[in-house]
Amino acid sequence: MQDTNIDLDSKEKLIGIPSKLVKQDICIEFHNISFKSKTNGRRNSDLIGDPVTLRTPYEIFQLISKYEYHTKVWARNKKRFVHALESMRFIEDPIDSNNIVIDLLFSCTDTEALPVINKNSKDRSRKTFNFEENEGHEKLCHAVFIGKKDAYFGRFHLETGQNTTALQASLLLKRILKLISMEDKNNVFFREIYPSTLDTPFYIEYEAQIESVPEEDVVEKISSGNFVELVL
Repeated sequence: MQDTNIDLDSKEKLIGIPSKLVKQDICIEFHNISFKSKTNGRRNSDLIGDPVTLRTPYEIFQLISKYEYHTKVWARNKKRFVHALESMRFIEDPIDSNNIVIDLLFSCTDTEALPVINKNSKDRSRKTFNFEENEGHEKLCHAVFIGKKDAYFGRFHLETGQNTTALQASLLLKRILKLISMEDKNNVFFREIYPSTLDTPFYIEYEAQIESVPEEDVVEKISSGNFVELVL
């Protein structure tokens, strides 16, 4: 696959150590992802029922990409851990444009992290890195969506051990979509016409549903060679 019209300019630069390479095992969790439509009870007041509109993951991520999504965070543990979607890029299959891969980068910042201690393994000397005000320890988590543009579900592969779980990713996506709908209240993406009326708006919320793929399915794909290579 190849990149197509991808804007990789980000509002914030990720700091790394280009002079040093770190080798480590990366564990990947395999999931399916879809988005559920539900009524926006706060805006629908006396209207009952569930919406009939469904959105594909591709449509959802396309919508999110149009906003300052990296500023729309979700916090847990009394706001100690702050989750954000830092970046995303869309990669189309040059042979079949309906095939899409979406690279995602999540972050989790521990705002109450203890100082980081660097220890020299030879002379046993130590250096301490203290966090200043409004700073914290950030861990980055790679994820990838693999699927069809017109499909209502697809594969969601998530890097583990980086303080972002599938549940936390789904709650963050729900939070981002909610904030977008509040910011852009007239966006038709979040409403439909209420049944049996001509022009009564019925407002919609979307929730990500991320479910683990059965192990047998993964083993079968590996055994048959029908698998996607992930390069992080």
